[in-house]
Amino acid sequence: MKWISIFTITCVLAATAHAFAEDAGHPHADQTKSVFGSHGGHIHKVNNALCEVVFRPRSIRVYLYDGDGKPISARQCRGTITLRVDRKPKSFRYDLYPESTRDAAENSLYLPINLSHIKNGKVSTSFSIVGVPGTAVSALAFSQPFSLTPSVEELAIARQKICLVSGKPLGSMGQPIKTTANGQTVYVCCAGCKKPLQANPKKYLAKLTESANRQTR
Repeated sequence: MKWISIFTITCVLAATAHAFAEDAGHPHADQTKSVFGSHGGHIHKVNNALCEVVFRPRSIRVYLYDGDGKPISARQCRGTITLRVDRKPKSFRYDLYPESTRDAAENSLYLPINLSHIKNGKVSTSFSIVGVPGTAVSALAFSQPFSLTPSVEELAIARQKICLVSGKPLGSMGQPIKTTANGQTVYVCCAGCKKPLQANPKKYLAKLTESANRQTR
């Protein structure tokens, strides 16, 4: 399938975008955007379902879950996404279909689209999904401003923040290095920190607990 470039829509992007206003008169409207899912995307609680939106440089995916967070099959579902460039009156609508790419998750709807040149906050998006099993409404509707979704690894690095060995911020020595200590995945700032970590994992993993305790105070 050919990539869709929304830069065929317009060559001018205005300043900060605003999210679509929610329609308070519809019980199926989006209820929350503050939770992140296992793919790093925003979780929207809509009716009795959960929808996780993931924006990648060349795709949009919506993962469907029930109220307990268990995946819902998207095979019989269809969706649409409407994009609006800030301060432009015209909107652009695309279809979301069950994903059929290799290793696709059964609970995902998918649109191949080139988003790599769009800056975060320049476009607002609105979703509508029909055919979701176990829901009491004809369509699940929600919206959010466009922002590329961090990868699961990027989120893990952001949570850890510092190298357990050197104490330096992760990323200050280049791309953090992923490693395993006592069966736990962690990141170090450089190759030189891997050996001390492996030699005394208990000492350095204790820093994760200390950091978590500080963040919850």
